[in-house]
Amino acid sequence: MPGHPIDVMVDELVRAAVRVAPGLEAPLRQLSAGDRHAATRALTDPARPLGVGGSADEAADEAAVAAAFARLSRLLALVGLPDGGARQMVQLAGSVGEVDADLEPTLRAMSLATPPVRTLCELAALEVPGLLQWQAMLPPNNPWAGETSLAVLDRVAAAGASLVASAEAIDPRTGQIARLWLADIDRRAARWEQAMAAARSVESVAADREVQGYVELLRGDWAAAPLSSPAAWNCSFQPVIGQDGSIGGLEDREGAVGLDLGAAAQAWDRAAALLVGPTWTARLALRRTWLRVATGDAVGAVEQAEASLAAYRTAGDPAGRAVAAAHLCLARLAAGRLPADTALATDTATGAAQRVGAATVLGLAQLCSRVSRLWRVSAVAAEPALAALDLSEALARPAGLTEHLTRCTIDRAQVLASVGSTRRARLLIEEAISSVAGATSEAATSALSTELGLLLLQLYGIAVVDRDGAQMHAVAQRYYSEPSVVAALGAQLPQAGTDAVALAYEGERRSEEGDEEGASRLLDKALGVATTTNPGALLAVLASRHEHAAAADVMAASVQAQLAANAAGDLGIGHGDGAGGALSSLPAEVIASMLELQRRRILLQGFSALVRLRDPDRAAPLLADLEASARDAPWWSGIADEVEARLAAGLLKEGQGDRAAASVELLAGLRAADLRRSTISDDELRTAVSSQVVVADLVRTAARVALDDGRPAEAAELAMRGQARALVDLVSRGTARRRKPVADGDPPDSAAAGADADADADEDDAVATWRGANADLEIASRRLLFAIAADAGPDALARLRAERDEAQRAARSAQEQLAGLDPDHWRTVNPAAAPVSVEDVAASLAPDAVLLQLLVAAGEVLVWVIGPAGVLATHHARDVWSLAGAASRFRAACADGLPSTTDAEALAEQLLVPVADALRAAREVVVVASGPTTGMPFHALPLDGAPLGDRHVVRYLPSASLVTLTGASAAGPDPTSWEGALVVGDPEAMSLTDPVSGLSAPASPLPGARVEAAHVAATLPDAHLLLGPEATEDAVRAGLGAAPVVHLATHGLLDRDNPQASCVLLADGAALEAGEIAGLTLRARLVVLSACHSGEGGPAGGDELLGLARAVLSSGAGAVVVTLWAVDDRSSALLMGRFYERLLAGADPATALHDAQQWLRGLDSAAARTAYGRLSEEVSTRPGVDATAVAQRRVTPVGSSREPARGPVGYAHPRHWAAFALVGG
Repeated sequence: MPGHPIDVMVDELVRAAVRVAPGLEAPLRQLSAGDRHAATRALTDPARPLGVGGSADEAADEAAVAAAFARLSRLLALVGLPDGGARQMVQLAGSVGEVDADLEPTLRAMSLATPPVRTLCELAALEVPGLLQWQAMLPPNNPWAGETSLAVLDRVAAAGASLVASAEAIDPRTGQIARLWLADIDRRAARWEQAMAAARSVESVAADREVQGYVELLRGDWAAAPLSSPAAWNCSFQPVIGQDGSIGGLEDREGAVGLDLGAAAQAWDRAAALLVGPTWTARLALRRTWLRVATGDAVGAVEQAEASLAAYRTAGDPAGRAVAAAHLCLARLAAGRLPADTALATDTATGAAQRVGAATVLGLAQLCSRVSRLWRVSAVAAEPALAALDLSEALARPAGLTEHLTRCTIDRAQVLASVGSTRRARLLIEEAISSVAGATSEAATSALSTELGLLLLQLYGIAVVDRDGAQMHAVAQRYYSEPSVVAALGAQLPQAGTDAVALAYEGERRSEEGDEEGASRLLDKALGVATTTNPGALLAVLASRHEHAAAADVMAASVQAQLAANAAGDLGIGHGDGAGGALSSLPAEVIASMLELQRRRILLQGFSALVRLRDPDRAAPLLADLEASARDAPWWSGIADEVEARLAAGLLKEGQGDRAAASVELLAGLRAADLRRSTISDDELRTAVSSQVVVADLVRTAARVALDDGRPAEAAELAMRGQARALVDLVSRGTARRRKPVADGDPPDSAAAGADADADADEDDAVATWRGANADLEIASRRLLFAIAADAGPDALARLRAERDEAQRAARSAQEQLAGLDPDHWRTVNPAAAPVSVEDVAASLAPDAVLLQLLVAAGEVLVWVIGPAGVLATHHARDVWSLAGAASRFRAACADGLPSTTDAEALAEQLLVPVADALRAAREVVVVASGPTTGMPFHALPLDGAPLGDRHVVRYLPSASLVTLTGASAAGPDPTSWEGALVVGDPEAMSLTDPVSGLSAPASPLPGARVEAAHVAATLPDAHLLLGPEATEDAVRAGLGAAPVVHLATHGLLDRDNPQASCVLLADGAALEAGEIAGLTLRARLVVLSACHSGEGGPAGGDELLGLARAVLSSGAGAVVVTLWAVDDRSSALLMGRFYERLLAGADPATALHDAQQWLRGLDSAAARTAYGRLSEEVSTRPGVDATAVAQRRVTPVGSSREPARGPVGYAHPRHWAAFALVGG
């Protein structure tokens, strides 16, 4: 931070030097202004005459000053760290060792000078650098190399008396500045009382107003850490890995030391009254920038940063301009002005680096990273935190600071993982590993090995968050396959086959997939591997086995053991050279603060686990201890996210039987979660936030508490509040735009209304472009991730990286365009939809319809039936752990044409039978599925001896909130309302392209789809038919926007790992991906995706629908018909033909689909042949339809199957008719 004691002391030295060497005033003033490179060149210029017109002594004095201050200038170029950090100095071009080459000539020049000048030069050339000796800037053979910064500062402080004496020999003012400089060293070494005493001592004797003002400036800096960050936080030469898995230096524990922003503000106000001139104005404005950001006044921060930048420009200080520019960028991010202005930061910093030194740029990069971490841990929106890292990387990359860039990658991954976007986090880490591993293979240096190891540990942590046991095993194998990594960091991960937690997570996955035998085998193995010496692993295994009481015993014992170690002074610091020395050097009060922080974290860990394990009796004392130690602050302050804290508190109150108090906590947690979600504009990130396990647990717990407390309507509303919120936000935004009223007093055709409409249209187009560009980026990023994981060749990786980089540029360009139209676009582009009430839902339902709302997760089932009169029935069951497996097996049986009676009946027993009376009275059932039941054909579940879809019209919604936007199913009595449909069938030359290799394979033609499309086009009035070679991407895109109906009869490709890349195939190898559809604006009332797997691709956590169906609904379509599994094209042709006939007869889409499914179910072999023959004859004369191919396409007779291995499958089996589902209105 400009205004640091180093800067002020240099100013004092320059002031004294100008008095004794006036011929050097110009370069010395350059040095004082921060233009260090220019100063060095001038001071070392051999052509510069010395002591012109003066005596020999004056010439000798000038030569000594030039040599000493040139050396000082070089040193300052290496250590100008605005953030106070130094661990990464080793990467800077040049080193103190290179500067030391000038030491002998410098000493010889000083020996010729007069005694007073020699004292000044010794102070500049020797003592001053001594105060700058951070460990990372020392040459390898220096005896201090490898020691902690803190120990270095202790040695410097021990020489303080000599320093002060030298400074006082110049004049009293310089001596006072030297004392303040030494006081700051004490402050950085965490000797706070000693520092404050020194400041008071100077203040008591200082007659100079500037010195008095500087005392106040320092007091403010010390109160507002990390502006004057203690060196203890940057002391570790090797990274420290905490027992909690955190990676970093001791700076990550800075939260143990409290900030006093009020005292800082008062001290800086006092300083402002004493310090005058543009430089001091700039320095104070910079500090107030930070203060405004820290106190939440982002707008004020921007104003202060702009004032600081202007003042530094006036003062001609390049380093100050760079720092002010970086702070201005950060302040704008805090004010929500995205994206980050990396151009301003890098241009200013690059100019500063050329004149001041690369250390300043590194310091600013570290500052931006620290701000990002601060925003992450304090639950500030993820996008500003990521944008701060954009700044950090933009500053560090030109300087080639690879270690800093690696840390930025880890920081970025941690931000993404903190909001649930673990796939993006994995990509970042994998790509970084790919580059570091290549360098390591060439030269396995300790630094590179450490970087690689840290990245692998971060990747393992992401796998833990995802509960992905297979990935955990794979990462551990990679870790131990690198001996240099193990040598650098030690055995940080479980060895292959001994990771009980990974085995337990694998068992959970097998159970969810319906493989109960495999799950039991893995969980038994995990229990055998887990030991009491690793309580965390044993706890995870027992929890996975649902042995809650035994797991609670393990947790309680572990907490007591950790608290005992904490009481004995064990801080739990893991591997890291220098960590032990740093801790032993810390003052007792600092160690006490860190121990207290650790104790509170242990209490939190135990409390959160015990309430989830249903042990409120042992959890309650831990919370009481947390509340007592927090004093006036919320008990979770500094140790937990509010959402997680409120959930844990709510679970405790529920376990104690106090449901009212539980609801208070849980509702507060939901408000905090909603606030976090509302601050995110990026659709993928918002989906990730909505999908976080903690949010889903919070919603389910709040709904359960309300339901058990006799408040069914409130419980249902809570369930609605948590389902598919990101999609609801998207749909509600589009609906609001379409319904936007004309302002009062403006006739519809007024110029004002027209201008508003044009502006809205421009912004809508920009939003659509931005959303599509982000979807393309997500697709490209995930493809690159899979290629890295698959060990693709260098050519494939280069191609995919180029595609990703191009997508990044397009996304950034789209965001900049949107920001130009609306500077606050990130707040308005995805506005949070208002909560929906049961009354709202009831009023939107048809009189003979009910909504079946489910909430299914973690072995728990909650069911509501809502009708026009409100909540009609409810059901709640816990510990139904077999439900997920049954749902998976039932759906697979339907898709494969296999019997599924047992699973179907078990599912119906939990999901339908308890509320059967309310369902029986309705004609239409709107299903809002949840968790493992999403994508399951409820219309094929048995009720009263027949499929639910036999007696009821069934449609689906991702969230009950959408019923108020889509409304009841509406009939279309006027056939002209369907005029102008876009119909696509059997595109020619379809192909499947492997995203990694880029190779394509032809996809089989679909004559049945051609028949289907031709029949649909003939049925609908004035339809636009695209068959075979006509079904190109350009032609399809051109017709999508205005068509009231879109029907796509083609191949569908499901990408389970990359749902945005799920697509329908078009002619000539083209495809229409989900991500592309999401970037369009559709006016269609109905979209039919008559393609295999078009309804798959989800759900994510929070019941967020993914894939093609989500893309269509978010782009504005009223309803979409999708397929839940691979569909026989002849079955599809028959069903779709009947569907459109019923639609034109006046049925609403849901009823039309129901009637078509019932008709198909009832076909026997002869009726099926007749129906398909009729379709074939009707369309065989249409252009583009091959009559011979159609004639050869026979309908599968009842009692046989196209896939003999699956056994006899007739049209009554769900495989043929239940694959189709209508989602929406």
